[in-house]
Amino acid sequence: MLAKNDFVKSCGKYVGNIDKLYLTYVTAFKSGRDIVTNEFYESSICNLLRCFSVNLGLNVFSYGFSDDTERSLIAFSMGDENISIFDDVAKVLKISYNNKFNSLSHRDFLGSIMSLGFTRDKMGDLILEGNCAYVPVVIDFVEYIIQNLKKVRNVPISVSLELFNRLPQKRFEILYKVVASLRIDGIVSALTNLSREKSKNLIQNSKVKLNGISELDVDTKVCENDIVVISGYGKFKIKESLGSTAKNKIKLVIDKFI
Repeated sequence: MLAKNDFVKSCGKYVGNIDKLYLTYVTAFKSGRDIVTNEFYESSICNLLRCFSVNLGLNVFSYGFSDDTERSLIAFSMGDENISIFDDVAKVLKISYNNKFNSLSHRDFLGSIMSLGFTRDKMGDLILEGNCAYVPVVIDFVEYIIQNLKKVRNVPISVSLELFNRLPQKRFEILYKVVASLRIDGIVSALTNLSREKSKNLIQNSKVKLNGISELDVDTKVCENDIVVISGYGKFKIKESLGSTAKNKIKLVIDKFI
């Protein structure tokens, strides 16, 4: 079993809820059972723990009730991945309203839920689709929100359980980019339309995350299915390479999350 100091180091600069996270790990290790956190964690923490899973002596899984979520529950397990274990810990709420005369934002929904007394770590990603918002919430608070959330920014709403307990799939804008190499500074330059030098500054100032972890090395190579988040510019998934141009540059298909 990994000592607490080593566990904290493996989580990088992350501080909040570290005691709860370590206790969940210890409980799973000593009991040999699958244990899931009662809080949602940023994807960077999930990815870091997976990198250290050999040292932990347990498998580490995460799930945010859809693919490519920014916030996920974390499970420590002796066995293989089984996402059904997360369904006992959180439920996806569907919040509906009449959008004919009103337009509500991500911030509106999030603020209204948190005004009921909940902290952000009790909720996963909030997804807007049409006249609905969807958000997974730890099960202890689900009924309270259903009974007490009646308005968002003075707009009447209704709250129910999402039938399949899953978030809608995120939508993408497809981008086609040509780059000299797969170095992350070149990828950032292509995605932001900034110069290579300004792109390097973004990376070195911790404005770029690769697969949920801040990436400071401008020479790092990206791969297919990597997730790149650039502060102020958006979130992108490197979908696939379409080969090379006549000048030997790389043609990429990239999904931009919208």
